[in-house]
Amino acid sequence: MGYGSIDDVFKGGLTGAALIAAVKLFYADKKKEKLKNTENDGAGDEETTNLGLDIQTAKNFGNALTNPLAEMSTAVTGIVQALDPTNFDGADYLMKSGQELANAMGIGQARMSEMRTTIADAIPEMIKLGLSSSEAFKVIEGVPVALGVNTTMGTEALREMGAAAQVSGVESKKLALEFKGVGMSLYDVGDRMAEVAVYAKSVGVNVKAVSAEVVTNLKQLNLFNFDSGVKGLAKMASQASMLGFSMEKTFKLAEDLMSPEKAIDLAASLQRLGVSSSALLDPLKAMDLAQNDPEALQKEIINISKEFTKLKADGSGFEILPGAKRRLREVASAMGMSADELANMSIKSADLDMKMSKIKFPSLAASEEDKMLIANMSQMKNGEAVVQKKRKNRGNGRS
Repeated sequence: MGYGSIDDVFKGGLTGAALIAAVKLFYADKKKEKLKNTENDGAGDEETTNLGLDIQTAKNFGNALTNPLAEMSTAVTGIVQALDPTNFDGADYLMKSGQELANAMGIGQARMSEMRTTIADAIPEMIKLGLSSSEAFKVIEGVPVALGVNTTMGTEALREMGAAAQVSGVESKKLALEFKGVGMSLYDVGDRMAEVAVYAKSVGVNVKAVSAEVVTNLKQLNLFNFDSGVKGLAKMASQASMLGFSMEKTFKLAEDLMSPEKAIDLAASLQRLGVSSSALLDPLKAMDLAQNDPEALQKEIINISKEFTKLKADGSGFEILPGAKRRLREVASAMGMSADELANMSIKSADLDMKMSKIKFPSLAASEEDKMLIANMSQMKNGEAVVQKKRKNRGNGRS
């Protein structure tokens, strides 16, 4: 049974070894045809390759692969040209990239064919996702380098890694390193990062900022217990993004509270400073939150911050209470934060709470995430939360 025809290549029905075999058969036929027509050599004045293909066409694959907006048909055409075994002037992308990948992994010629097949299979799939060829190749090359092992992944895993990198804005090698570090399969990276992106969008925060924060803090899954794994981290990261502080502060406090002595000291300090309602006033409760529910611990920090603000006289926003600024500094120090971090959190959390209380949410906003999305889209104006909305043109010239 044959590998298929060149028509199958252009229809996108062949990849990898089958694609390479079909292209080689095509060029074998072209070579026979060329030998029959040797008397016509040199008849044209256009610079050509050994098989009568013009050099610019032979370089199409290289051009297509460096253009992030390249059409798949152009890329497939380029693959046909680049695999011409007699074309020494054209850009043999598979040969060069296969060698580059082998060099990066420190392997010999014996696995070169495997490298080229992996590239031929995976890059067209990742181009379909909107990656440029250079970005796609970085996925193939970066993962084994990051993991420190000479492993090659299947097309499905590479596509997942490429999609996750594209959506999150985090390099594939960092994704691979962090996910493997918490014992997750690389085949699950795409699904987990999709959960992060969906949640971030659902509450109206920047997807790439949240994704980067989640990936940076994945290692915390090994140190603390989370109710819903990666999604729990996504909730924490989204909340931190909304209120303008780093999750690092939450995990630093959680680490301190693992010590009974430090938990008792924090509770005593907060009581002395007049903090009235917080689970952190109970050392045992604080220790339990630190180990088993960092998300709830972060909410307790936010609740403490709300004690320091008041609404401005003109209703345009919030400010720190004049008489509370010294106490704010001391509370921030007790929780391992800077005063400006706690003040920023205080103002932003008060602003968000007011929006949530002022907005008359429609019936379709049933979940807390829906309400948060609308609140984050709104801005305070004259004491009211305002959301800008475009009206559809009804044919009267107004919008």
